[in-house]
Amino acid sequence: KTGFQSRAAYWYEQVLPKLSGLDQTRVDNRLEELHKKNIRGDRIRGVVVKGNVALARKGATVIGPSHGERMLDGDRVTRESDSTAVSRWPCRWTITLDRVYLLREIRFRLKDLDPRAYRYVLSVSAGGDYYTIVKDASQGGWTGWQQIRFSSRPVKTIMLEGLHNTKTKYFSVVELEAYCIPPNGM
Repeated sequence: KTGFQSRAAYWYEQVLPKLSGLDQTRVDNRLEELHKKNIRGDRIRGVVVKGNVALARKGATVIGPSHGERMLDGDRVTRESDSTAVSRWPCRWTITLDRVYLLREIRFRLKDLDPRAYRYVLSVSAGGDYYTIVKDASQGGWTGWQQIRFSSRPVKTIMLEGLHNTKTKYFSVVELEAYCIPPNGM
């Protein structure tokens, strides 16, 4: 039975990014049930802690263009260009946490000093080999704080792909946070 459930969890993870509406909710709920049962063994286990786990001082690292480490410094208020991670779009930052956490929310702030909108894709991975899209914002325009909630899932790496900025050729991220237990409010 466990083998069948493990395989079902795998296929649910594969199809989830392509679903919407009631289908997405059903699959999301089923995946959460399977994760609670630890059906997929070591691969789905994750530590649950309070607070932001995507901090350099807690062991999180970032690979990618221009000053990516600035998005992990814990400075939520600074909006100056010398305190942001910046790159020409398209670009990609990969944030690796110090261990696998059972995350429920990722927040990040796009630079918002003037009227501009961004497009991006946010993905997560338990092992760094296969990524699941948790937010496809490749259409429309997004600005300021982005708050992405999803069913609890094991996450070791987070990938943020900057696709577009309506004002300049640069994609700018002020801060990125990740939570097992999301705090109230922004």
